[in-house]
Amino acid sequence: MANKKDLFSSNDSQISLVEAKFAEQNLQFLVNSGDFEMLSANEAFLRRTVEGKIQLICKAIDNRISQLSANLNELNNLDKIGRSATMGVLQRIRILRGKKTQLLMKFYESGMKFLTSEAGEKIDF
Repeated sequence: MANKKDLFSSNDSQISLVEAKFAEQNLQFLVNSGDFEMLSANEAFLRRTVEGKIQLICKAIDNRISQLSANLNELNNLDKIGRSATMGVLQRIRILRGKKTQLLMKFYESGMKFLTSEAGEKIDF
């Protein structure tokens, strides 16, 4: 019969595996939904290498841009107010592309030694 310590450590590792799997699923949800600002609050994100973090942020930004782009045609077909909103969406897309470019340039020019955000800190660059 296993002693209590073995039972608890086994149970703890099962909980850790469940938590890790949940964190990974949550990370994929954040990336797919384009929520790049919220990635640093995710444990699975924090365990990644710096380059892995950069790639996930870039993928999340790409997904956000795709979501915004999907709304452009609908907004553009509306009246004057819709066209004004279209310009706002285009400006947001331009800003996001600039942020992505800035992030990649900073990362690869700096010798890949930045982006050491604390857990839960919003990524804002």
